[in-house]
Amino acid sequence: MKKIQFILLLFISSTALSQNLSIGFRAGIGTYSMSSLDLFQQFRTNQVELPFKITESYPATPFYSAELALNDLKYIDKIGLFYRFYSTGARSTVSDYSGRADLDAVINGNQLGLNIQKAIYKNGHWSYGFYAEGGYLLSHLKTSDNLAITYPEKVSEKQDYSFKSTGYTAEPGIVFCYRLSPVIIQANLGYMFDFSQKLHLDGNKDMILGTNNGPVSPQWSGLRFSLQVSYLFKKRPKN
Repeated sequence: MKKIQFILLLFISSTALSQNLSIGFRAGIGTYSMSSLDLFQQFRTNQVELPFKITESYPATPFYSAELALNDLKYIDKIGLFYRFYSTGARSTVSDYSGRADLDAVINGNQLGLNIQKAIYKNGHWSYGFYAEGGYLLSHLKTSDNLAITYPEKVSEKQDYSFKSTGYTAEPGIVFCYRLSPVIIQANLGYMFDFSQKLHLDGNKDMILGTNNGPVSPQWSGLRFSLQVSYLFKKRPKN
């Protein structure tokens, strides 16, 4: 964590010397492997003596991010500091005339990292090249067991648990840019590799989440496609 703080301080101090600072906002869609969380949802479903059906299991979902970057450096086109938010989940459910029961699991990811971008071809306003990202990822899983019976009498129960995990990520990919100063529009296509640790009970690192197949970890690895719009600030040249 100290290394991350040092990088942040170095980046913030360097922005004061930059002539091409940009702020960008990105939205995209990502796929997530989540194989161990898939098994965990199946395990939860099979543990209950009700005819549950898994209706959703960690599908591809949108993600959002904000970026502060330095542009037009000597050897690279851009280096940026970004924050990104991911969210996906699973649900098992059963319902009839007497009531409804749901087993929900929602996992959120908060990512802080650095982005480096290098163009290999430029033609007027257009360019394309490669990018590489590395980041720190904090995952938060919340499970909820909900039971609501209306017949023969009303019964309502809910039980929640919260789990956390930390890890690191790496994402290589390609980028296409259209630059019409001061606005930059870009499209990114890449694959993120997630190296997260085991999920543990929030507040107790010794309580590891697991199934008969072993411990459970977030697996955010998958394809990423996104669009970003940035605004470029340029310092006026000194007279």
